[in-house]
Amino acid sequence: MSKAQHTLQSNEYIIYDKGDYIQVHANGAKTLEFATSMWREVVKRSRTKKIFKILGIALTSDPLKKQEPNSLLPLFKELGLDQNYKIAWVELNPEFYDIILYSESLMSSNGVDAKFFYEVGHAKAWLIKDQ
Repeated sequence: MSKAQHTLQSNEYIIYDKGDYIQVHANGAKTLEFATSMWREVVKRSRTKKIFKILGIALTSDPLKKQEPNSLLPLFKELGLDQNYKIAWVELNPEFYDIILYSESLMSSNGVDAKFFYEVGHAKAWLIKDQ
């Protein structure tokens, strides 16, 4: 089955190369294990392709707990997520906007150009502007 035909299952992510950016779709419950695995794969693809813009689109059924994003900071440093990256993230489940906004704040305070969006179109426009 091609990626275009693939329907995302719960607790799954898929990474696509979109030319100017990497696109990630992530569905289901978000655990530290899930987030760690996803970010390792995203950064690996980013480095391989030399593309440092990332568009994430998530439909979360159960988010990380309030303080769990703090546990990802050492991982982001280990992976080299820094000012060279630009990350636009969209959460499609409005119940969990607060945790994504908190994650945006954490990433931004650690030098990553990260921004949360409610709509994919706005996220993509911000991500690719000034190209």
